[in-house]
Amino acid sequence: MAKMKANIGDPICITDNRKWFGGLKSIHSVFSQPHSEDGIVYVTEDHVKQAQFVKDKLLLAENEM
Repeated sequence: MAKMKANIGDPICITDNRKWFGGLKSIHSVFSQPHSEDGIVYVTEDHVKQAQFVKDKLLLAENEM
């Protein structure tokens, strides 16, 4: 969260890193409790299903503030 200069409750967009999807495989959520793994964003199984993320494909997280 420090790397993204985000606070708990800030909105975040998480999308498949493959740009040709044009945001079709994406979700909007909010930042929750921080953890100690730099560069890692945890998503729920519901988010994975909703966005139809593909296992082992990179995701891009963007702070929406």
